[in-house]
Amino acid sequence: MKTNQEYTVNEFAKLCNTTVRTINHYEERGLIKPHKILENGYRLFHLYQVDQISSIMLYKDYGFSLKQIKEMMTSTNFDTQIHHLNLQKKMIEAQKKSLLEKETRINYTLNEIQKASQPDKIHFETIIAQHLDITPVLHESDSFLVNYLSNGFRNGVIISPYENRITGFYSTGSNGTKTIFGECICTYMAEKGYDVQTVLNFFKETAQQHGIPVSDIYGETIFETENMYLFKYYMMCDPKQ
Repeated sequence: MKTNQEYTVNEFAKLCNTTVRTINHYEERGLIKPHKILENGYRLFHLYQVDQISSIMLYKDYGFSLKQIKEMMTSTNFDTQIHHLNLQKKMIEAQKKSLLEKETRINYTLNEIQKASQPDKIHFETIIAQHLDITPVLHESDSFLVNYLSNGFRNGVIISPYENRITGFYSTGSNGTKTIFGECICTYMAEKGYDVQTVLNFFKETAQQHGIPVSDIYGETIFETENMYLFKYYMMCDPKQ
């Protein structure tokens, strides 16, 4: 007799957001077994077993083999169960951190695309203190570096108006050797064909129009696909900051 907390394999698979084939496979490997088998051969699973399936899937996502998962889940030792739960907790915390980092990258990219969509070619914005880790470039590169947002840190190139070339690569982070902050002037360029000289000419003309001293220009790739490109370039209005 079936109760309101018992489910056929089809019902149970839907409840666990997986397939009957997956449930059958876990059953064959001894990771789970039916709560009850009826006289007609129907296998019934209980509501509490949803947590078992969730645990199996979580461990699989983190690279554990089904043999390892079975050892963890079939132990009757309290210490093993405590370890089992603590391990799940750490995995969930890692997933949360990863999702927050992805959300940060998406929010940044969305914000930059929205600003780039505005009709104004020039934008003034205030930068909260950013610490840059800079790697010098000794010789001019033949190709333009592509830089993406990575793990919440931005990466880019530094273009010197004095040397008329890329002089360094930078990444943001708490241990950076250079700190920039304050008002900056920025622009967005949505064509891959822009080169260093085009960027330099734009900022030299813009700086002259607004009475701003020319200083190092920072360039970042906001996104790049096969058919679309968006680059951001900015220069501090007060290069001493």
